[in-house]
Amino acid sequence: MIQGRGALPNLGTESAYYLCANRNKKSITIDIKSAEGQKVIKDLAAESDIVVENFKMGELKKYDLDYESLSKINSKLIYCSLTGFGQNGPKSELPGYDFMIQGISGIMSITGEPNGEPTKVGVAMLSPLVRSLWKCPNWLVFMGNTFGGGFPTLPTSP
Repeated sequence: MIQGRGALPNLGTESAYYLCANRNKKSITIDIKSAEGQKVIKDLAAESDIVVENFKMGELKKYDLDYESLSKINSKLIYCSLTGFGQNGPKSELPGYDFMIQGISGIMSITGEPNGEPTKVGVAMLSPLVRSLWKCPNWLVFMGNTFGGGFPTLPTSP
């Protein structure tokens, strides 16, 4: 039975947004700080075409789960790092939370009540889901044309 709670309908206990963002996905929880968790990720990367991550720049290097490490396991691996502020530059090491990006971009100044405080847009605009959709055509090009793997330097924002 579909139920409504606020503006987003639910199907049982799951929201419509969750169901759209996670359709046909399988999920596992992995502790990347543990040796066992790191082994699971490396085993998955060994048989994967694409790895997508959205950690802060350089965070996965601490655990040997960055491109340089995983590409030694799978030389054809396409590695996509979705960061808030790109791979280099003065803010590259900062986290990129949607709320923060909305504030910096100025979009919050045109939402909410007239003459009121800046208001966050209802649904995450710059979530990993949205950024993944921006990158999807790039993945297809790399897989279709080269399939040689690599860490391409591409724009991280539209």
